[in-house]
Amino acid sequence: MTITDNLNGCTAVATTTVNQNTVVPNASAENLGGPLTCIDNSVTIQAFPNDATYTYNWSGPSGYSSTSRTNTVGIAGTYTVTVTNTVSNCTSTATTTVTQNVTPPTVTVNNDGPLTCSKTSVTMTAY
Repeated sequence: MTITDNLNGCTAVATTTVNQNTVVPNASAENLGGPLTCIDNSVTIQAFPNDATYTYNWSGPSGYSSTSRTNTVGIAGTYTVTVTNTVSNCTSTATTTVTQNVTPPTVTVNNDGPLTCSKTSVTMTAY
């Protein structure tokens, strides 16, 4: 850049370098557990990459939101994380799905009854 003083006609030249930082995080999200079940009623979801200069913003079913990298969730559905590089302010988004298997088994029970005065117990069979 050249600057000219209008009063005396003297000029000065100055230069500068403009650096570019457009590092976009390569976001990914993982369900670290299996499906939700009657025994396992929560799973862990986690955002990647793990970097001190990144922030994490999660959204999910039923209004779920979090800013933690790792979360424990108990509702099936799709979870979306936006990973932001706080140095470049570039973002990347990823999703993971939490499924559930909470269908109770089908059961049938039979007995060799009825109970009578002489038969005071029955055998029950389930299948």
